[in-house]
Amino acid sequence: MILTGKAKADFERWYVGSDDKIKHTLQMDLFYSKPHIERAAYYGAWFRESAFIHIQVYPWGNKIHWCYNLSNWQKDPDLYFYDRLSSLKIRQGREDERFDSYEIAFNEAITKANQIYNETKKD
Repeated sequence: MILTGKAKADFERWYVGSDDKIKHTLQMDLFYSKPHIERAAYYGAWFRESAFIHIQVYPWGNKIHWCYNLSNWQKDPDLYFYDRLSSLKIRQGREDERFDSYEIAFNEAITKANQIYNETKKD
């Protein structure tokens, strides 16, 4: 789970809090050495606070698997990029949105949020 494109540049600027190149290099080297779960938490916070993409991971209908939802809570708290309820995903045959663990679902959500961010922030 690594951000790419504009999302990566904007995240790193947010994380470091400075455009100083030396500080940036040192801070990001430290960041990328952090455990996966800690980096994921920072990505989730950045998408929520700066990109206004809220990530929700919740149990799939069978309570064994996991799925995710992305929403833009700044523009419209009821506007969802994906349907929220796993029962809707099941009825629509969206089995590819079912994951074996919370971590995998969260990683997929970060990947999708990264894609959405880069598509909406094109210069």
